[in-house]
Amino acid sequence: MVLYLAAVAAVAVATTGKPYRPPRDIPPAEGLDNPNAGQKNEKIDHFVVLFMENRTPDHIWACDDLPTGDFVKDGHFLPIDPADPSKGGATLKCGSATYVCPVGPNFEMFGLHFKPGSDEFKYPYGEQDDKYSYDHGAFGVAVTLFGKGTVPVKSAIAREFSIFNNYHSSVPSFSTPNHLYAQSATSCGLDDNVHWDDCGGSKASFPQRTIYDNMAEGGVSFGIYSNHTPHSADTDMDGVQRHVDKFLGYTDFWGQAANGTLPSFSFVFPGNDPRNGKGNSDHPCNDVALGERLVKDVYESLRAGPGWNKTLFLVTYDDAGGFYDHVIPPHEGIVPDESSCVIKSGCYKPFDFKRVGSRVVSFLMSPWVPAGVIVGPPKKGGPLKTNGTAWEHSAISATIVDLFGLPKYLTKRDSWAGSFSELLTETTPRDTPMHLPDAPPPSQKAAFHSCGDKDDISRMQRRNVDLWTRLNGVAPPDNWQAMGYDELDAWIRAQYQIWRHGDRNAETVEKAVEVAEAAMKDETICHIPTPERK
Repeated sequence: MVLYLAAVAAVAVATTGKPYRPPRDIPPAEGLDNPNAGQKNEKIDHFVVLFMENRTPDHIWACDDLPTGDFVKDGHFLPIDPADPSKGGATLKCGSATYVCPVGPNFEMFGLHFKPGSDEFKYPYGEQDDKYSYDHGAFGVAVTLFGKGTVPVKSAIAREFSIFNNYHSSVPSFSTPNHLYAQSATSCGLDDNVHWDDCGGSKASFPQRTIYDNMAEGGVSFGIYSNHTPHSADTDMDGVQRHVDKFLGYTDFWGQAANGTLPSFSFVFPGNDPRNGKGNSDHPCNDVALGERLVKDVYESLRAGPGWNKTLFLVTYDDAGGFYDHVIPPHEGIVPDESSCVIKSGCYKPFDFKRVGSRVVSFLMSPWVPAGVIVGPPKKGGPLKTNGTAWEHSAISATIVDLFGLPKYLTKRDSWAGSFSELLTETTPRDTPMHLPDAPPPSQKAAFHSCGDKDDISRMQRRNVDLWTRLNGVAPPDNWQAMGYDELDAWIRAQYQIWRHGDRNAETVEKAVEVAEAAMKDETICHIPTPERK
């Protein structure tokens, strides 16, 4: 708390100008018309998305002995360089993955093993044979598999609900473009972890229309829930900033689920804090045990509430995060978004967006979803038909349009994407477990994803400093690049609360961060009465 108070004390004197305010006018939708506009799906009143980080189906489920599905086999050998097997490699072994990995794998997918926009795809995992990998053993981490039963929550979900065999990241790249796609069905041509203003954009933030804009104009209620500072991409959009009043905490989510007042759509962000053992996003190297607990708690809060029989709950992961998955991403019939929002050229790798990324862990829970089903590619797709289909993050927007009868899709991509409504195949809501298995105990440690000391500031923090100085009109802390991780993190958290509450007053911010800090200490406990375990 001392670091928070120091950060708060500096707030009033560190301003550089007016905070950034997004344009009030919402850009028009650029997708196709919804042929079923005005027709709401009668099975679902609440669509909930939990957007996790950086895991693949092979990495999570390959050793679970599921009756169907396409997973790599235990004992499969992978050379570190397919062109030169003499360099050695690794044998995939069940049980080789740990809850806290010793170092994060390289998240990049382009490079020696992948040629963007072509049919050549030499190796379906992140490029790991660089100096970083040799120095820190990232190749060995990239090809690990969790053992049978070691991720009990996800294992139970695979048997009790539906998991996806063909859900891919929207872009074969990092977090930022995939977070953008999940909330706007476009990345504005971006295929890297940069901000709009990094590329000389004429605006402070990404200007495209978002799912929140679409719902606001269509009269559909929504909420955005986070206890931590969200990923920078999740607030670096005008179409998110217009709806800052919709940002709430986990305590709000638990309470609304318990009393049946959740909005029509809920986007839940996990915490991504790899240094202090608090991150529950499953991002390397957060503790996967904490991610298990978060998934369990969100599900059980929904299941215990009065709205469960009309709820659809999707858990998906932004990208593969460098982890191995043997399935080659589809490249036939994938539709680019064709958005008019295009970031300045020369700031990113040329890419035509006619290919999606690696498979990502994704599962769908609802009393309308059958148990034990491994879902294949979409059967219907959106109104824009092609010769290819794949589940990817634009399906979130497509499902919102479809479920709630919105008049128009955001871009060509979600006009093409499938809607999860086709998977609601039960004729009546079935009984589902009140509880999922207990999550593994926390590891009480965390690793690092950098080549420096674990106390050094991270790349994510650097992006957040850029973001919050722009949005709040403040100067960065004095000598911030020499700060330690925890000290800079305190400043970032304070800036997020300032943005949320629209108030630089030190007393207001202090109260806000105290509430956030208290919630984070026990954030994965629902604090709602639940029926006895069956």
